[in-house]
Amino acid sequence: MTCPITAQSLADAIERALDDGIAFPELAESLESTETRWLEFHESLAPPRPVIETSDEDAPLVTVGITHFERPAKLIEAITSIARQTYENIELIVVDDGSSSTATVEALEAIEVMIRRLGGTLIRRENGYLGAARNTVAAAAKGQYLCFLDDDDIALPEMVATLVKAAANSHSDLVNCLNISMPESRRAEAWPIPGSFHNKISYLPIGGPLSLAPIQNCLGAATALISRQCFDTVGGYTEMRGVGHEDYEFFARALQAGFHLDVCPLPLYLYEVDRPSMISSTSSVRNYKRVADALDISRNSRAWHDLLSMNSGRTATEWGENRRNYLISIDKNAELLQQIVTEHDLQKLLLHLADYAGAIGSTGMERVYQLSHAHYQRMEEGSNSGEEEMMAIHQIFQSAKNAQPKNGTSGLSEVCVDILLGRPERAADRIMQRIGAQGYLGSEDVADLQALSLESISPRRAAELSDVVCGSSVPQSKIGMVLLAVFLLAVKSGNNPQSRDVFKKILEFDESIYLERNPDILEGVSKRYLASGWQHFFQNGKKEGRNGYTNTVAAYHAFITITEGDQPLKKFVEDFGNEGFGSVGANARLSSL
Repeated sequence: MTCPITAQSLADAIERALDDGIAFPELAESLESTETRWLEFHESLAPPRPVIETSDEDAPLVTVGITHFERPAKLIEAITSIARQTYENIELIVVDDGSSSTATVEALEAIEVMIRRLGGTLIRRENGYLGAARNTVAAAAKGQYLCFLDDDDIALPEMVATLVKAAANSHSDLVNCLNISMPESRRAEAWPIPGSFHNKISYLPIGGPLSLAPIQNCLGAATALISRQCFDTVGGYTEMRGVGHEDYEFFARALQAGFHLDVCPLPLYLYEVDRPSMISSTSSVRNYKRVADALDISRNSRAWHDLLSMNSGRTATEWGENRRNYLISIDKNAELLQQIVTEHDLQKLLLHLADYAGAIGSTGMERVYQLSHAHYQRMEEGSNSGEEEMMAIHQIFQSAKNAQPKNGTSGLSEVCVDILLGRPERAADRIMQRIGAQGYLGSEDVADLQALSLESISPRRAAELSDVVCGSSVPQSKIGMVLLAVFLLAVKSGNNPQSRDVFKKILEFDESIYLERNPDILEGVSKRYLASGWQHFFQNGKKEGRNGYTNTVAAYHAFITITEGDQPLKKFVEDFGNEGFGSVGANARLSSL
């Protein structure tokens, strides 16, 4: 059905579909063949470059800087995590950014001894926030690389070694990494063996592009390996009090200056979350403004053109989503629609679509989605039992424009597929199994039952199906249709007593509907100057344009067709129509209809 986007092309495509049907879509190539070709493609690629391993002799010095403020207990764990690194050539510098509480000052005296024993340095300074504290680390550092760690985070043992190896192999000036979120309430699980802590990776930076930097931090968190040349060229961190995103701004400035940033796709440290932090306690507007103000739009013109294009597309997408969400919110089936647009699992999506189709009265599409769900479910289970049904649906689609639905059904249910393929007994079994499992009749069951009631099935099967239906609950709006189907099944099974009982119920049901719709007739029957609504309808109601007794009339005509003039039962039906609610004369005889 694809075609150029013009009115004439669309009209031509629709006309072809109506004349020739719509071809059943098939994969141009099997899934197995596609998988094989992908494997062959990867096997044909040139082998990867040998991994550069750093020996102890040429291992660059890495200065690890830990910034601290009023958290001595967590600081001890951060320091210990650096002391346990598998990489040996590390310089440790700890900067206390103006801690003033008595407990912290006393704790730092003991911690300083620990740092000196590790060959590190403790620097105390007035509070200046993270940017100033990290610049203090850099000013005292001797390393070829800088790597910063917050005092509440915990480095995994391979962090520094992995970052150095990544830098050597990627030739990048900055190497960022992933982290594992560590809720403060679960911190005890991470110590003293941080490698045993398991949680999700909730932040996946991709290292660029620069054009995205003003609106989203895709560059990475603060803990990264930074070459000394890059740090000095960029000018270190800007020092702003009460404003966050200092690391985000630094990475953006580094990209703008032409340095290369890569992200090692491994989690290398535990990042504490779920507590008050710099970001949560500072202004989001000022934090993002800090990044935007650092960028020079007179440089990197292509990046800023990309930013405009991307932001225009995002705005258009937001408008479209807002419009869709508004239309969903005012729809009477809003809950079902919301499930459809948010579901990503195919099996569940098919069920949601079936529920929605049923809610809007599209019985045919409801069955299509139900059949598709069953088919894919069987495919996942390794069974081919669903292929026959799917082929039958294909045949029905091909002949859909010429096929007339039976009694309101779409001809697309499993039952109707069996009927189309000449298997009414199997169709009856399907209905009985489904109703027996449910204990009630749904809309699709009623439609399938109507279709089957006009087919030729054995008297025994008709009797069994009739019993199952009579023992199940039925929606109030479907009672008339179900009674009609049960009457026809009873006639086919040769059960004359049941046929009489059901026919009487059909007439009583139609009578109640007619009187409910016509209060004036109900009053006449109550005051006994009318024998029944049935009498009024066939004497005067039809002439007055009133509607009613559709199930009774349909039962009579279908009965005549099925029994081919079975005189004893025919006489009973006709006489019942004349006498069941009082004699109304010749005009009320069913045979005159």
